[in-house]
Amino acid sequence: MRENGIDLQALKHDQGMDDVDDFDFICHIAYGKKPLTRKERAENVKKHDVFHKYGPEAQKVLEALLDKYMNEGISQLENRKVLTLDPFRQMGSPSGIAKLFGGNQQYMAAVKELEDSIYNDIAMRNDAGINGDAQRIEQIAWMLFLKVYDEKENDWEFNEDNYTSFIPENCRWRNWAKDDGTGEALTADNHTRYAHA
Repeated sequence: MRENGIDLQALKHDQGMDDVDDFDFICHIAYGKKPLTRKERAENVKKHDVFHKYGPEAQKVLEALLDKYMNEGISQLENRKVLTLDPFRQMGSPSGIAKLFGGNQQYMAAVKELEDSIYNDIAMRNDAGINGDAQRIEQIAWMLFLKVYDEKENDWEFNEDNYTSFIPENCRWRNWAKDDGTGEALTADNHTRYAHA
C-alpha cells in the first residue's frame, strides 16, 4: 500500500491509534466502527484456548506468532521469514518448526487457523486469488482509498471548472458503490461480479 501512496501506519499514527489492528482502523475510518487493539484481539484468542490440540513445542510457536501479531501486525503471521527471527530461531530452523506441526502444509494451516481466531468476530470472505488476511486488508485499504478519493473529487469538481477525473466513469465510487438511497448501489453477489469483471 505504501508503494501506491497509502501509508496506513502514518494514518494510524496521526489518529493516535498505532496499537489498533489495521482492519479495525480501516473499518473505523470508513464506517465509524469501534476499533480493537491488536492486544485486545490477541487476548480474545488466548481466552478461547485455540492451541490445545497441538503439542507443547508447536503451542510455543503459535504463542510467539500471536505475540508478533500483537506487537507488529497481521503481516508477520503470513511471512515465512518470521521464522528466521527471534524467538523462532531459538526454537529451530524453519523446516524444523514446520515439522512440529507435521510439515509445511500443516504449519500454514495452523497459521490460517490462528488468523481466523484473531478475526473470529468478522465474517471474512474467502475470495479466489486472495491468500490470507493481509492481502484482504490491502484490498479493503484500496476500497477506503477510492471512497476518500471520491470525496476529494467532489471538492475538486466544485472548485475547478475543468476538472476531469482520471478514474474511468464506471469505476468511480459514486457510480458503483455509493448508496444514494435509490437502491442502485451494487451489493452482495452483484457487487462481487462487478469487482471481478
